[in-house]
Amino acid sequence: MRRPAWIALVALVGTPILLAQERATFQEPDLATTRHQIRVNGSALSYTARIALVPIRNNDAGDIHGRFGFVSYSVDRAPGAPARPVIFLWNGGPGSDSTTVHFTGFGPRRLRTPDDPAHPTPIVPELYDNDATWLTFADLVFVDPIGTGYARPAKPEYASEFYNTLGDLASTAEFLRTFRTRFNLLNAPFFLAGESYGTWRAAGATEILEKAGVRVTGVMLISGGLAMGQAAPDAIRTALFVPARTATAFYHKVLKPELLQDESRTMAEAQKWALEEYAPAWERRDALADADRDRIIAGLARYTGVPPASIDRANLAITSPQFTATLLKDRGQTLGRYDMRVVAGGPGAHGD
Repeated sequence: MRRPAWIALVALVGTPILLAQERATFQEPDLATTRHQIRVNGSALSYTARIALVPIRNNDAGDIHGRFGFVSYSVDRAPGAPARPVIFLWNGGPGSDSTTVHFTGFGPRRLRTPDDPAHPTPIVPELYDNDATWLTFADLVFVDPIGTGYARPAKPEYASEFYNTLGDLASTAEFLRTFRTRFNLLNAPFFLAGESYGTWRAAGATEILEKAGVRVTGVMLISGGLAMGQAAPDAIRTALFVPARTATAFYHKVLKPELLQDESRTMAEAQKWALEEYAPAWERRDALADADRDRIIAGLARYTGVPPASIDRANLAITSPQFTATLLKDRGQTLGRYDMRVVAGGPGAHGD
């Protein structure tokens, strides 16, 4: 399949001729700009918010093949002050817009909803100032790649250019080039932050830019699936799922009564069992006697709250999708993927 011209163009990112052409031909997006102020840890922080759709063009014909969406926040600088760092953030999927990193993570304001586990009493959905916002040390750009939010291909026949791994990465790199040029950020340090599949997008876009001579200051990989080398043996990594699931089961009160008395003690007990008994057994799972296999399955059920029958007897494990679907199955509820305190379905569900 012939690559669209904007993918081939990525190889030229940063050349003086290209940037001169870009300044001459780039058309102003429909840009909305507003001014705001929040309180962060007791201090006032004033900033400018912008939202727009940015065109991704075919650089042979000049026609628009798609539009990326963004919401950006920037803090005013004193004249002559050095450029602030800029962090571009997106979620994953692929297919997720940037709502989660924006309104439950790092934006200047957070969304409080009735399903917020930190506020269990009924509340009215609202935005509130985010003391943990990254805007205190960097300007922020929340990015919706094509196919997410309001970002779309310009025509249906252009969809195949974007809805594949290469197209996703290359169009993201092209958006970054266009945005940094349009908003005079070529001298500003910039970081890419991706969540889940967005870690692949961040790493891939970084590779494209670096090969083109554009230095990316840093990359942040949030709950992603990139293999960055073996951090721990497989048995240890598998075992450490146990205390994490113990914490979830404790929160939903589905452990045995004796394990619901003291959370710290239960967590320490679960981790000790996972590392000292489960990990060695999992490593030699193919050779375990039936009695040892039964003992490990019983331990997994005890510390994760799931029925023994739901645990894979051969592999001595339960996958994350199986865990989220099984833990509260008798209540008709499923655990949330981003936050397992949140549930969907059944009476009293928070929603997912």
